[in-house]
Amino acid sequence: IFSPYVNLSNAQTIFVRAENDVTGCYNTVTVTLRVDPIPSPEANPTAIEVCDDDNDGFAEFDLEQRTIEVINGEPNVEISYHETQTDAETGDNPIVGLYTNIVANNQMIYVRSENTLTGCYSLTSNTMELVVLPSPEVPTTIEPYTLCDTDDNGITQFDLTTKDAEILNGQDPLDVQLTYHVNAADAATGNNPITNVSSYTNTANPQMIYVRLYNPTTGCDDTGEFEIEVNLPPVAVQPTQLSVCDDLGETPGDEITSFDLTVKDNEITGGNASWSVAYYETNAEAQSQTNVIPDPTAYVNTSINGSGANPQTLFAVVTDTDTGCVDFTTLTIRVLPNPTPTPSDQLPNIELCDDVNTGDGVEVFDLTENELLILNGEPGVTASYYE
Repeated sequence: IFSPYVNLSNAQTIFVRAENDVTGCYNTVTVTLRVDPIPSPEANPTAIEVCDDDNDGFAEFDLEQRTIEVINGEPNVEISYHETQTDAETGDNPIVGLYTNIVANNQMIYVRSENTLTGCYSLTSNTMELVVLPSPEVPTTIEPYTLCDTDDNGITQFDLTTKDAEILNGQDPLDVQLTYHVNAADAATGNNPITNVSSYTNTANPQMIYVRLYNPTTGCDDTGEFEIEVNLPPVAVQPTQLSVCDDLGETPGDEITSFDLTVKDNEITGGNASWSVAYYETNAEAQSQTNVIPDPTAYVNTSINGSGANPQTLFAVVTDTDTGCVDFTTLTIRVLPNPTPTPSDQLPNIELCDDVNTGDGVEVFDLTENELLILNGEPGVTASYYE
């Protein structure tokens, strides 16, 4: 028989005759032909899917998690993973340890199965796919959620759903599930979500709230956190009345004049520089903070809803400009009547004869001579005289 030779059985004994070309002497030996089977790994290794922490298309993969599946129960088999088919054929450059894909999102890996006793090898029929799954993304920074206290105990109810849009940041709520948690461990696992999200009562002030976005299709998630805080409101000081004299030249006075309401700001705020004051004509407008008096330095008193214009009650809103919290108080403004002396055209002249230094036209007058007439019997009024 001649080489190359195809064996007829496995194993098969071949007889070899060795003969001296000169003498014709010979001897014989036998050679056993044996065909060793190649490994038969799992033909279609299950793809490995990993969630992408930063959605850049790259992630770390533990390829060894598929080794048992690829061995498929076959003894004396060693598995290696390779980036190229050539490396897989030669056994060169096996991937060792955790592997980061070099092709974004999806990459094929070649799998070599080698018998450790015979050195025979085979590649899986199909490559093993590495899949980088996009993850939901919780914003790195979530704005704190602050509310104002109403009873000075630092406890109130928060509607956490008001943060949904900020946290989703354009992600479809049909694709991801948003849950809120009181600790980071629960957020990481999805356990013990806050159930009363629209009326959650804080347990500390301030308090950290943890959030989780989970995609049930991919199993990927992301977590984040934000702070909730209850701010104490300012405490407005009840001011004394603001009284202004009526305008001169009115007979009788109309009890309407201009007020500079801001002269009461410091009294109302107790001198706190970080508090501001706004004034309103009705309590409803103050509560809703609508229709603020536009120029409180020149407010003219007026009748509101049938109430008298003098005195008039205004409503002040004190705002802590650091927190936005408010308090309410009132300010009474009053127009004071001016004295009503006898009109000038009804007062007699005060006349003296030019007795002293006759001819100089100068004498000493008692200006109070007609004071009772001037004061017109009005109590509490004092006369003073000016040149």
